[in-house]
Amino acid sequence: EYYEVASSLSYLFWGSLPDQALFDAAAAGQLQTPEQLTAQAQRLLTDPRAREQIGVFTGQWLGADPLTAGEKDPIVYPHYTRAVQEAGDRELVDFINHVIFTGSGDFYELFQANYVFANRALADFYGLAGVPSDQLQLTPVSNGSRGGLLSLVSILAAHAHADDSSPVKRGVFVRKRLLCHELPPPPPTVDNTPPALDPTLTTRERFAVHSSSESCQVCHRYIDGVGFGFEAYNGAGKYRHSENGQLVDDSGHVLGLDAFDPTDLQADLPDISFSGLRELSDLLVTSEAAPRCLTAQYFRYARGYQETAADRCTVENLHQRFTVSGYDLPTLLTTIVASPSYILRRDTHQEGQ
Repeated sequence: EYYEVASSLSYLFWGSLPDQALFDAAAAGQLQTPEQLTAQAQRLLTDPRAREQIGVFTGQWLGADPLTAGEKDPIVYPHYTRAVQEAGDRELVDFINHVIFTGSGDFYELFQANYVFANRALADFYGLAGVPSDQLQLTPVSNGSRGGLLSLVSILAAHAHADDSSPVKRGVFVRKRLLCHELPPPPPTVDNTPPALDPTLTTRERFAVHSSSESCQVCHRYIDGVGFGFEAYNGAGKYRHSENGQLVDDSGHVLGLDAFDPTDLQADLPDISFSGLRELSDLLVTSEAAPRCLTAQYFRYARGYQETAADRCTVENLHQRFTVSGYDLPTLLTTIVASPSYILRRDTHQEGQ
């Protein structure tokens, strides 16, 4: 029994077999109490092997896994080279590990950091000077063009089309991945093909149909206003001031940030305006939904399934600990193993009778 717990701990934090210390603890029956489990989790988290595993969680949580992020049209985005893509994938891992282990360790820095991790190729793509190395290094950003998860090229490129930015994909990303809002599927009769590219129109103008169509509004009233906040970045994640000869408008709004209700078009929900990704990031970190969603996302990753009604108390207790800690990320990562359900298994045979 305790060897199973040892394996669960090791694969959660290292993605590999237990070490001798875990085997010894299992043999001695010292993987039973919340204190014992938390101490082991804290030990495992300090090992360098945990860095890559945190990168795996981050890629899954944010939908930016390099294997599933997709390719870009090299004719449309010639600056998005293989070197930029590979540096961006690595940057995401280095960034989140820096926040957790070297930075403040708190949730806020994930979204409000004033730096990126860049090498020469990625710095050129970002329009940042003074990075002569091929190795990624912490690079301050003083002009506001980058900062926090939402502005990293790996995130921006993953949630866009091969040849165009996508307010819909990016809006859905925020709603589902960062706020855990469950959007209803589009009606079966709705054509969800993106509006055709038109060199005379901006992306915002092409997607205006969603605001005028009653059938589209059911979902897009929650999506497009959020997605438009990313419009200062093209489909490959490169910063831009203009599109098709017109100044980019990256203003947006979030309807029902902490009071989401996709079923009632007449609901009087708070509608908060913002301008650009920096202000959107500020809204997320001050919301109740975003840190609560991160709790749920980590629970899903750690347990390998989406929470059910039976898990409600476990997830709520985990979130309360996260909240009391001041949204300390190492606390979230380690205290999940202290939950009774982490080492208890439901008797599925009994349930099936």
